[in-house]
Parts: sequence; structure tokens; C-alpha cells
Amino acid sequence: SRKKREGMRINLIHWKIRSKLLLLVGVMATVIAILSVTGIVALRVLAKDVQEVKLTSEEKLISARLNSNVVRLNREEYSIATDPSAENLKQVMAEVANQKDTLEQRFGTLKKTADPEQTRLLGAADQAYRTYLKELGDTFDVVRSHGGKVKTDAAQQTIIEAVKDSRPAAEKLVESVRQYMDYTD
Repeated sequence: SRKKREGMRINLIHWKIRSKLLLLVGVMATVIAILSVTGIVALRVLAKDVQEVKLTSEEKLISARLNSNVVRLNREEYSIATDPSAENLKQVMAEVANQKDTLEQRFGTLKKTADPEQTRLLGAADQAYRTYLKELGDTFDVVRSHGGKVKTDAAQQTIIEAVKDSRPAAEKLVESVRQYMDYTD
């Protein structure tokens, strides 16, 4: 039984040094190969994760900007409500057209990379946007019909003038933030 165990065991004592070194190099090469393959696989997984994080951050940025477009559309609607003059209507209509174009481009960009749940959510948001556009159009129709009939008293006119006076500062702020966001992007 003892001879049997000795026969099955590798007896390195009887090997030449050259053979022992070759065995050692072979074992080390195998270990290095295993570690290399593990490292390559891990790097590929990491690269994929980095791409997913990048895509997610881009989608978050675009959706935040899309939300900003919605806020600006609503702000323009309130602007025309406080000053329904033909001059203001013209300015508001131009800004609304600009915001709509940008918003729709952003919807398109988000749809390109959307997963099924995001597609569903964007569909709901797009439907809400279409409904809002109809309501916004109705507001403009009312302003066109009744804007010239609105009479403001001195107190209301003072408030409207104060709002108008602050509008350039607000626009400058919005533009400054937009420039920062564009640069950061």
C-alpha cells in the first residue's frame, strides 16, 4: 500500500533542475493566464457599466432640460395672461415656438435610447404635452379675441410694469444658467 502511494505521487527529488524549473514556469504561466482572463472579463464588465452610467446621466440631463422647457412654456403662458397686448403676444408666440422645437428635439433624443418602461413613460409625457399644447393654443385664441379689451387700472399697470422691468434680469439669469449647462454638458 505504501509502494502504491509512492508510485502515484510525483517524486520531484528524481527530476532534473531544468524539468523542475519548466514545471514551475508552467504553473506560474497558468496562474498568470487565469488572472489575465479574469482581469479582461472584469474590465469588459466595468466598461459596459461605465457606458450605462454615461447613458443614464445623459438621459437625466436631457430630461431635466426638457422639464425646463415645460416650465418656460408655462411661464410664457402666464406672461401673456398678465400682459395680453399684441406686442407681448408676438414675443410670447416666438418664445413658445422656440421652446416647442427644443422640447420636441429632446423628446426625440430620449426616445432613441429608451428602454420599454422609458418608452411608455415618454409616451405618457408626450400625450400630456400634446394636451397642454392644445390648452396653450386655446389660451392664445382667448388672448387674440379678448386681449385688446382688457382694461387695467393704475395699480395693476404698476404691477405689470414691475414684472416687465424684472423680465430682462430673469432672462439674463436663465441664459447664464443655460450657458453653464451647455458648457458642463
